[in-house]
Amino acid sequence: TVCRLDYANVTHRAAGEALRDAELPFLMYNVPAADQTVRAWSQPGALEARLGARKFSTERSDDNHFMYFSGTGRGAERGWQPPVSSTSLTIAEWHARSLEAYNRSTSEPHFYFRLSSPEVTARDVPLFDTSRRSLFISEPKLNRGIHCRFGMAGIIAEAHFDGSRNIVVE
Repeated sequence: TVCRLDYANVTHRAAGEALRDAELPFLMYNVPAADQTVRAWSQPGALEARLGARKFSTERSDDNHFMYFSGTGRGAERGWQPPVSSTSLTIAEWHARSLEAYNRSTSEPHFYFRLSSPEVTARDVPLFDTSRRSLFISEPKLNRGIHCRFGMAGIIAEAHFDGSRNIVVE
């Protein structure tokens, strides 16, 4: 099982640091910096005001499954088609589509909106401040920027391996 730890508890934070150093997953709740971002970003129009009408990379799938793949390889020679495609949406366009997801079949198109540095910084997400080592950032010098993904309700991200450390915030 995955350990569920309370950030407000000093012993739990120490356990989280040990798990981080052992590169083992853990669930941390009651994290003030995460709560701060959730409050700020969930205000109506907050992200639209921050990001404006710029379009950002968005993955599209014909259903609710997002299968990750790397390159095209030899499968492309046999007519293989990637399981997802890329498009661009504004945050307002993505948000409108995400609200539709609650009344959408799993066999209809779904979208995964992506933001990366420099569009999103530690100012936007203090939890990911890489100026120092923290519970969530073990090696600041190895950090390759902040990458945020916003998925619609019902999305399934198929099992896959990421070559870098990840933090999932829900």
